[in-house]
Amino acid sequence: MKLTGTFVALLVSAVVGAACPLARADVDVAVSLQDAVRQGKVDVEVISLGGATGNTIRVDVRRKVPENLRISITPGTVFIAKGGKVQNMAGGTVKGEYVSKNTYRRTSVIALPDDAKRSYLVESFCLDYHKPAPQPSDSFSLALADQRATRILEPPKDLSASPWAFQCALWMDRAGVTSAELKKRFPSHVTDVEIRVAQQLLGHAEKTGVAEIPTDISADVRVEIERLFSSRPEVRAQAVKNLGAMGQRAAPAIPFVAVNVINPNTGTTRVDVGAGAADAAKWLEAVGLPSLGVFVEVLSGEGGTSVSVEASDVLRAIRSSRLTRLAANLKDGNARVRQRAARVLGTINDLHAVEPLIAALKDQDAAVQKEAAAALGKITGKGFGQDQSQWQRWWEENKKTLLPGP
Repeated sequence: MKLTGTFVALLVSAVVGAACPLARADVDVAVSLQDAVRQGKVDVEVISLGGATGNTIRVDVRRKVPENLRISITPGTVFIAKGGKVQNMAGGTVKGEYVSKNTYRRTSVIALPDDAKRSYLVESFCLDYHKPAPQPSDSFSLALADQRATRILEPPKDLSASPWAFQCALWMDRAGVTSAELKKRFPSHVTDVEIRVAQQLLGHAEKTGVAEIPTDISADVRVEIERLFSSRPEVRAQAVKNLGAMGQRAAPAIPFVAVNVINPNTGTTRVDVGAGAADAAKWLEAVGLPSLGVFVEVLSGEGGTSVSVEASDVLRAIRSSRLTRLAANLKDGNARVRQRAARVLGTINDLHAVEPLIAALKDQDAAVQKEAAAALGKITGKGFGQDQSQWQRWWEENKKTLLPGP
C-alpha cells in the first residue's frame, strides 16, 4: 500500500491571509523556524555535516525584516534531503551558534538581532532506516514538523534519553526495526539501556497521542484511531484498512490518519505547507480509504454532486472542530492538559485561537501562561509576551480586520 502524507498540511496548518503589521525593531519577536519562513521573515539553508544521528545539521539563517527575531526549532521539524537519495532528517534541538568553522557557543535559540547570516548547529536524527546517511555538504529543504517524531523527541521530564535512544525509537516506530537488529548493526552505540529508554519514549508518545482523541467519537472508530498511535507499523496499517471499511462513519479519523501514516518516500507524515485539495484527494485514495470516496470528490473539486459543500468548507470544518476542542481544553481542570492545548493551538496557526489564548494568560498555572504567550507570538508575529492587557488592546483594535466576515 503506497502512503503519502501531504494532506496533513491542510489539516493542521491554517494559513493566515491577512498580513499582520510589523513589530517595532526594538521588540524581540519569538517565532518557530517554519513560521519565520512562511511569514517571509528569514532565508534558510540546511546543510548536512555528515552522519545520521546527533550533531549532524547546520542551519544558516538570515533575517529579511527589521525585527529582532528569536527563532525556535520544534522537535520533529523535518529536513527533506534534496534528490531523495539519502536519509531525511528530523531536527531535535539547537545546540549552539557557530563562531568559527569548527567552534560554536552554546544556545538553544536562533537569535537574529541584525541582517547578518548566522549558522547554528542542530541535533538531528535519521528518519529512513534503509537509506544511506547524508554526506557532508548534502543539502535539505525545510518541511513541517512530523507529529510522530515530535511526540518521540519530547520525552517526559523525568526520562533522560541519549541521542541513540531517540534514534532507536524513531527507527523502531517507522521501520518496525527490532531491538536485536539495532544492536547487531550498531553494536558500539546501541545497548540494552538505549533500547529500554527507546521503548519508554515510544510508550510515552503513544499515550500522548491517544490523549488527544475526542471523547465523542464512536467507540469502534475510536479503537482504530487509538491503534494509529501504535509504535508498530503493521498495527497502524491494519487500522487504516479497518477505518476504510467503515465508510462515512470513519470521517472523524481522517486528521488522525493524516498525522500518523508514514510516507515511505519521505519517512515522514508531514511534507509542505503548499499542499492543495487535489493533493488531499490523491492522499485519501492512496492511503486506503476508498469508501470515503465522497470526501475525495469534495476535496478534489470534481464531481461530488451529492455533496453541497466545497472543499474549503470541509477543511474549515475539520480545523474548526479541532480548534474548538483545544480551546475547551484551555479550561480543563488538569494544568498539563491546558499547557498542551495552548502549545498545539500555536502550531495550528489560526487567528480564531487568539481570543481564548489571551484569556489563558490569566491562568493560575505559570506554565500555561507561558505556553499561551508563545502560541500568541507564533500565530500573530507580535511580541507582547505575557502582558494580557497589551494583547487585549491590540486584538480589539485589529480583530475586525484580521477576521473579516461572520
